[in-house]
Amino acid sequence: MDALKSRKAAIAVFVAVVLVFSLLGFRLSLDRRCRAIERAFFADTLTSPGTQLGECAKYANRILSVIRGQLDDSLYAAVSSSRGALVEALEAQDIAAAASANRALISAVDAAAQAAEGRSFDTTENFPQLLSDFAGAERVAASSDYNETVERFVKNTAERFPADLLRRIVPVDMPEKFE
Repeated sequence: MDALKSRKAAIAVFVAVVLVFSLLGFRLSLDRRCRAIERAFFADTLTSPGTQLGECAKYANRILSVIRGQLDDSLYAAVSSSRGALVEALEAQDIAAAASANRALISAVDAAAQAAEGRSFDTTENFPQLLSDFAGAERVAASSDYNETVERFVKNTAERFPADLLRRIVPVDMPEKFE
């Protein structure tokens, strides 16, 4: 406490405390903005990527009911496991995992569609329409402006002074792009 009796020491401590709290405030503010952007991905709106990926998972489930026992078991397993991974990623609100699972699901559904070409199924479901609906939901998810929002935020906020400098001192997890 004797050190604080010195005017220079007291000023130095005051400046250090102000600096620490300023950095903490910056980090919290930037982090809050980053999380708001990511929450928009999963917003409960018709055009949000998360909602459309949920629709893809629903269509994939209906596709599974059509191809069960009709196509090779490995195709069924591929669609089923990638659909499950997508559902888990959406529940966990993990954008990178959702993107990866979505790529796997698209690939599995495409393989099932190729194997089903020219075949008729014993079902009330219209398989070509299901594939079209799946592709439509996927197109909406992929064409959302989420990635542009992330890029704009990073370019106009995170990479500008003083944020770019302060991010080196106090790291902030930037919003993930959906790729």
